[in-house]
Amino acid sequence: MSVERLLKAWSWGTIRLHLIPVLTCVLWMNTVASAQTTTGRSFYLSPTGNDSNSGSASSPWQTFSAALPQLNPGDSLILMDGTYNASNSGFPTIACGTNANNGTSSLPITMKAQNERKAFIAGDGNETVLDIESCSYWTFYGLRLASADSNGTSQGFPLIANNSNNLVFRRLLISNSNRYQNSTLFLLNNTNSSLVEESEFYYFHRHALNTKYGTNNVFRRNYANSRLYADIPGGYVSGESSRGDSAFIVYPGSNNIIENNISELNTTAVDIQAEQPSDSNQNLGNISLNDFYGAVIAARESIPSNTTLRNFVVIGAQYPGVYSRGAVNTQCYNCSVFNSGQGMTADVPSGAAITTPSFYSHNGLVSGNQIGFNISSQSAWQVTYSDLFGNGTNFSPTSSNFQNSLFVDPKLVTDVYVPSASPLKGAGEGGNDIGASILYRYVNGVLTNQPLWDTMSGAFTCGTVIAGLNDVSGSSCFDVNARLNVNASTLPTGYGGAQTISAPSNLRLTN
Repeated sequence: MSVERLLKAWSWGTIRLHLIPVLTCVLWMNTVASAQTTTGRSFYLSPTGNDSNSGSASSPWQTFSAALPQLNPGDSLILMDGTYNASNSGFPTIACGTNANNGTSSLPITMKAQNERKAFIAGDGNETVLDIESCSYWTFYGLRLASADSNGTSQGFPLIANNSNNLVFRRLLISNSNRYQNSTLFLLNNTNSSLVEESEFYYFHRHALNTKYGTNNVFRRNYANSRLYADIPGGYVSGESSRGDSAFIVYPGSNNIIENNISELNTTAVDIQAEQPSDSNQNLGNISLNDFYGAVIAARESIPSNTTLRNFVVIGAQYPGVYSRGAVNTQCYNCSVFNSGQGMTADVPSGAAITTPSFYSHNGLVSGNQIGFNISSQSAWQVTYSDLFGNGTNFSPTSSNFQNSLFVDPKLVTDVYVPSASPLKGAGEGGNDIGASILYRYVNGVLTNQPLWDTMSGAFTCGTVIAGLNDVSGSSCFDVNARLNVNASTLPTGYGGAQTISAPSNLRLTN
């Protein structure tokens, strides 16, 4: 039956149209066709190419230095499978206004792997592997980047973007910081309004993904696991010598969004260090698994303010799951902390010049911790509608600022959401749940109805698996859902099922 005849079969009074397979297919084909439309040229690079070639798929260039100046807005540089290094293609240093052009909002310049993560740019620690300087409107897709330990003069970043804006990074696989230096896997330095999405980070002693002096950046659906990458003798002394320092850090910056990321086996999952003013950063739908801290919001030379944490899950932290240190107006909505040293802690660092720190928890769940809430030195604070179950000590100190507290078994099937059978369902402020639910995707700070987890397997949104790197069972993105007990049997009934759309009021059906 045609789509037109199918629509006519419904009554004129129908105002909601169910998405049936034929319509879904039509919409999907239209979306794919739109996404694949290109207006620029495509050039190809290969470690075995030649710069005297035409740059086509059958006649690729070899070096980045020859290829980059050829790219104009809308063009794509496609990296063919292989290992790119100093001895063949060199490294991509993209300095817009010098050896490269800027893209535009409608015609970005793209550098992408022909086959996701099969283009491997391998550094030796003596250079920045992918260096982006003063660029706008570039997109990077599906690349694999790595540095190495080297006791030279370079910091050896795998990826750094300096003084740039409106960059997009998707499905990257980045590993191996240079442990002799204060080296982050991916540094956005004075770079704004950029997106890092569905990328994986492994083997780092400092930070995985760091925005420094950055605003309006979004980190979305990434996974970071330091794999207990310890400091190297004679190398840079990191904050925690036995593992990577922070998965996702604002150090400092304002108005950044960190949404639906997973951190595992790091010192801190989400970290805000206010060296300078750090205001209105958001932590939305993130998960911390076996880190030392879940979230740290810390005053340094400046004071972090108006930080929002929402639907945040912390499992197995050695220290506080949520730690507000000399911050102003930290708001924690539907935060859950399980089996940690402390659930949520608010205090002031020694010597910090702050007189008005404040912390608020709404609809929080703390269970199985040594201490549930540990609040001190706050000028204003309140904890409302919490559930405290199985903690060694629930409150420190006991105060009338704790209001509407429950002490019941939450009866969860997995720690990432509150099921309908839980006594916490609808038991919170305003009829909301108590505890976090991380089932659907946030996009630019807005919760959508798009499933976060694969509806059949429960898998997280990981990229292509590369043997020997992100295929390690028990410490990789591809199977992190198993450690979170997220699978088809633990997801809600009907999760990700048929949806409906509203028909426009002026819909007309014709022959």
